[in-house]
Amino acid sequence: MTMTTQEGNKLIAEFDNYWSFGDGSPDKIPTAEEVAELKYHTSWNLLMPVVEKIGSLSYNDSNNKFQPSVERFLENDIESIWRQIVIFITWYNQTKTPLS
Repeated sequence: MTMTTQEGNKLIAEFDNYWSFGDGSPDKIPTAEEVAELKYHTSWNLLMPVVEKIGSLSYNDSNNKFQPSVERFLENDIESIWRQIVIFITWYNQTKTPLS
């Protein structure tokens, strides 16, 4: 599945709780303009906290597809890292199985 930059940025923002109010109320539903303004694909300041969040997750990766994720993320340019994060979040959202 190929995602546009906006679709990938929206996926990352949702994973990052970008639109969360943090008060228990439902997350805000972003407008198309708000999604278009996301810059995960060009901003290390936005992207690195997502890399750190991925590194802190516990997840069942029995095929070892993403185990060395953080190290892989740190070896490339921002566009490559952005693509790897989108691929990881898509996989993670489809296969969430917490470790016991």
